[in-house]
Amino acid sequence: MREVYKTPCIVFAGHPSLRCGDAVLLLEKWRDDMHNAVILIESEFSFATTLAPFLPMPMRSYFCPIDPSINYTQASKLIKDIRPKTVVTSPTYFRAPVTHPTRSDLVLVSDVPVVEMGPGETVNLPQPQTSINVELSLEQLDQLDMQPLKTTEGYQLVSHISGVLRARDNKPVLGAPCTNSLRCVMYGEVELQELISVLTSKGLTPNKVETLGAGDHFLVTLSDHNSTITLSPNVTSITAHSGKMRHTLQGIVGALLVSL
Repeated sequence: MREVYKTPCIVFAGHPSLRCGDAVLLLEKWRDDMHNAVILIESEFSFATTLAPFLPMPMRSYFCPIDPSINYTQASKLIKDIRPKTVVTSPTYFRAPVTHPTRSDLVLVSDVPVVEMGPGETVNLPQPQTSINVELSLEQLDQLDMQPLKTTEGYQLVSHISGVLRARDNKPVLGAPCTNSLRCVMYGEVELQELISVLTSKGLTPNKVETLGAGDHFLVTLSDHNSTITLSPNVTSITAHSGKMRHTLQGIVGALLVSL
């Protein structure tokens, strides 16, 4: 296929990972042209991880997760069946297309509160309870190594802990783990400006900083050292030309996090 296509063209990848098929070779060929673009629509694949082997690249990249397997009628039935507290969606889904104003099958129906959110808008949503109180055993209390963590509300003390969770009579208790070994966990969020400042102080001034996806992914390029650092909400990826440089960048990133 890669030898018979004509440009301009649109190519649909055979797998969302971009690790097999002609997509790998085509990305290698097209990634250096800023007029090209890659659009990722699979929500179950990490945006940063999927593009990591091809970075840095002038090619534009977009992350627009969709589910093509569901239509308006199915979505309306799904909302009716599960009855969420709130539906957040684009306002265009509640109005028939201008070209087909009488097509009621192209309109989303919801009998629960709807929050309309357009491109670039920010909305405030109520957060349900996502945590419970757990009683710690005496063995677990002896293992706690509290570390300060900077948050938007100031500093808090946190600690990594593992064990066996037992729940009886609706009362959860965290007991001693089956093994005494605890794995070190890095916790927190890497701030872009703070990372740039530390890199510069170490003589690793970034040559370029790009914003990817919806504005919450950042690509820091160190062209002089043939290395990149990709920051995303849940993943930090490091690509380096040597193990020594990778170790150096890992140490810099790790110093900006809390080790538990």
